[in-house]
Amino acid sequence: MQGELMWWLKNMKIDGFRYDMMGGQPLEFWQQTNAMLRAENPEIFLLGETEFYWAHESQCDMTYGWEFHHLLNKACQGEDVATIDAYLERQEKDFPQDGYRMYFIDNHDENSWNGTVEKRIGANAQAAYVICATMEQGMPLIYSGQEVGLNKSLRFFERDTIDWSRPSQAAFYTKVSALKHENPALNSGDFGGAQKRIATGNSRVYAFSRAKDGNSVVVFTNFDTKAAEVTFAGAPVGDYVNHFTGESFTLAEGGTLSLPAHGFLVLTAK
Repeated sequence: MQGELMWWLKNMKIDGFRYDMMGGQPLEFWQQTNAMLRAENPEIFLLGETEFYWAHESQCDMTYGWEFHHLLNKACQGEDVATIDAYLERQEKDFPQDGYRMYFIDNHDENSWNGTVEKRIGANAQAAYVICATMEQGMPLIYSGQEVGLNKSLRFFERDTIDWSRPSQAAFYTKVSALKHENPALNSGDFGGAQKRIATGNSRVYAFSRAKDGNSVVVFTNFDTKAAEVTFAGAPVGDYVNHFTGESFTLAEGGTLSLPAHGFLVLTAK
């Protein structure tokens, strides 16, 4: 395996690898392998399909956020969003600050074995993805067909097709990706801003802010099936712009705002 990796790295100038089902081998193997790859290309990006924290100790840049995916599904289905806070506390304790976590609402395993996004989280797909793209230490994944609302489970070991004629959500994903790419507050690992919870007094509404070098992003999401009148506290005061509409928004430390069912509000500092 090490020889194959080096062949692709040297001859095809591959700039990154994803390790499928990483975790069945001893840590020493991955430490040796990744050190070998980085000696050839220090900038190579290494993604491990695992949630073992020690993958980062072997110089992997990013690992899968499986636990977060499952709790996000449950939050979309009705569980208290406070589970996200508990998750972040565990992350801070168990994972390095510079370790990227890949967050997603869908991937090859979930789609094929556990059903479509619509089946698992219904109309909360976009609100959930906003969380995935803006979370501390996170890097979002867009799965095949997600940008057209893939509505079937793809065959896992055989060729399958995606109906690209379905209504496009490309404008939404382009907008979120631009925010993630361009705003330093949302940089991944320890390059971005720390995540600070905004209290909402609502078990279905999750809100937080992140700031870095004068850049600030504020996120509110409503996973409920009905509109919410949110009374919030702990928000960063300032003049903002609604990232999706371009409208100006003045935010106080506390106050009220309205969110539609399955809705979200993303604000960026002027």
